[in-house]
Amino acid sequence: MDARRGCRTPTHVAVAVTLSALGLVGCTSADTGGTQPPSATPSSATATATATASPSSTFAIPSEPVEGEVASAVSDRTSSPPSNSSVAGPGVLVVDRPFFVEGHCVGGRSTYEVRSADPADAGRTLIEGTLDCGAPMRSSFDYSLPYAGPVQLSFTDTDDVEQAWLRVVQP
Repeated sequence: MDARRGCRTPTHVAVAVTLSALGLVGCTSADTGGTQPPSATPSSATATATATASPSSTFAIPSEPVEGEVASAVSDRTSSPPSNSSVAGPGVLVVDRPFFVEGHCVGGRSTYEVRSADPADAGRTLIEGTLDCGAPMRSSFDYSLPYAGPVQLSFTDTDDVEQAWLRVVQP
């Protein structure tokens, strides 16, 4: 996945790559599309995901964002040196609209979280989940979050995976 998408200048790329490697933050898209501001009162939502496996015999890390993508993350322990990246954007989460998380991994399982990426919202955890390896996963959430703005998608445990990717999509 291209860690530069959504960044405006090479300086943003260097900062985003450095901070992403530390698991702190990615770069955000310049286009906010007139979304509503984030909620002023932090609240933690607990998500219950329903994962459905899609048949697939190959593993590939997507190289381009899909329509409606608001965040992505990649972990690759097979690269030299091993790498992790997290990108906020190119879109932003729209308040009270359904979204899904999709991904795929090689290995056992990994955990992830989606956090607000708006500095005014203090990086609040919006949802957490688990990615089981072996087949592509798409989790559907039957509710919407009371948050609008950029989000950061991060792996919280990749000890049991060789390669993994995730993305948050809001159609």
